[in-house]
Amino acid sequence: MVKRAFPVFKIAICTAALIAAVTAGSQRTPGMSIDTKPTLEKQLLALTRGLLDAIATGDKAIWRTSLADDCLIIGEDGRTLTKSQFLDELRPLPAGYSGAISVMNPFSSKTSEMCLSL
Repeated sequence: MVKRAFPVFKIAICTAALIAAVTAGSQRTPGMSIDTKPTLEKQLLALTRGLLDAIATGDKAIWRTSLADDCLIIGEDGRTLTKSQFLDELRPLPAGYSGAISVMNPFSSKTSEMCLSL
């Protein structure tokens, strides 16, 4: 039996970037130094990798804790999902399928109120 790659939707990549931005900004410690960028970049990259890895396995736990309760996810097809709708649709890849998403050339940007990881 030939294993086929499962198509990965752009929504996952965009969502991970937005979640990393929101999560990092909401967990900012008051008085955190601006000089923490290298450590923050590592944390954002680890969170982004965790979110992307959870797509293939259908692991909802990391998504549940990372998404804001009132978030909206807009897919490449224009469909809008709430957090609960997204979590309901998140499933592991079907038997016989395999897939992985790699973070290539990560980029991050930080302001005093928000961090963004792409």
